Amino acid sequence: ESIVIKNDPFILKEKSPDLGLETIRNILNLAIKNNRYVRIRYTRAAWTETIIDEYTGEIITNITDAEESVRTINDVHLSVDVLDDDHISRYNLNENYITAYCNRREAQRTFRFDRISEIEILNI
Repeated sequence: ESIVIKNDPFILKEKSPDLGLETIRNILNLAIKNNRYVRIRYTRAAWTETIIDEYTGEIITNITDAEESVRTINDVHLSVDVLDDDHISRYNLNENYITAYCNRREAQRTFRFDRISEIEILNI
């Protein structure tokens, strides 16, 4: 009912090359502390999957290219604070990972700090 148009949509905005792991950690800790939405430019790694067709015995190689995308996330937490120990050890997670709700994928996702090239704390 009462729409507010803000002069600045960002509380804070940083991007490469000034962005390092410590800067990302500090910005995310600020977002976590204040329960803010965050927008990140994120690069998902490329990977190769090799499977064997159970009927023909043929080896099939699936290659997925790296993908850069902009994600808006909320309910941000350090992964080591919210995921169970089995999950943390299985995926070798540490203090350089966050777990958050990804509005693009409409699901909880885990993100690596070193794959973030731009980060914004949103003023919403």
